[in-house]
Amino acid sequence: RGPRGRGNAHQAHGRLGGRLASDNYGIREFRSIAAGAGKAFADLEAARHNQRFLLDNIHIQVWYLTDEATYGAVNQAHADFLGKPAAEVAFRELSAVLPAEALARMRRGNRQVFAQAVPLRTEEWVPDAAGNRRLVSIQRTPYLDDRGRVDTVVCVADDITERRQMETELRQNQKMEAIGTLAGGIAHDFNNILASIVGFTELAIEDAPRGSSQRDFLQEVFNASQRAKHLIRQILTFARQDEEEIRPI
Repeated sequence: RGPRGRGNAHQAHGRLGGRLASDNYGIREFRSIAAGAGKAFADLEAARHNQRFLLDNIHIQVWYLTDEATYGAVNQAHADFLGKPAAEVAFRELSAVLPAEALARMRRGNRQVFAQAVPLRTEEWVPDAAGNRRLVSIQRTPYLDDRGRVDTVVCVADDITERRQMETELRQNQKMEAIGTLAGGIAHDFNNILASIVGFTELAIEDAPRGSSQRDFLQEVFNASQRAKHLIRQILTFARQDEEEIRPI
């Protein structure tokens, strides 16, 4: 082979080596991109797992709606409240999950948020898995798409039955305390008036002739005054201003 043939072969070998080097670089680049994508996917899955773990380990009920009548995903607390596995609630029609009475109230609130695109907080009586009526506070928050229309509505609910019962009992106790304070004040005033009646009645009895009807009438007034004193004692005990035991009169 002459010098020219050897030169052409050398050039061809160089071009082949360049292509191989280029191909190797492309493979390395592809592997690097694939490794990065794999890590990003793994990080995303880990984030999703963490979010799910957190949502399923809080007592607050959380779910979202794809429209006024359809569930999206639900957390474990909401599924437990309904007495169903989360898979049997998520992405199902509300009518397939909720009783008719609760369904009507729930859809009414949902419809308002989807129509007006503003948050809504309601308190609704909803039966739990055991059929007990529970007072649930529900916060509905709409999320809008690029065109400003409601895409989904996120719902957060808390069972406030016991809290409301405690508030009612507290208000009742406060009313009773107010009544007791008022009764105590009235009893003190009446006791002052009664003291004068008893004192003057005793003086009148001493001056009245023995065996006279006048003395008998005054004695009846005195006896009634004593019963009134016992009644005042009981009122003061109710008002917690006297520790004397309540006894029948």
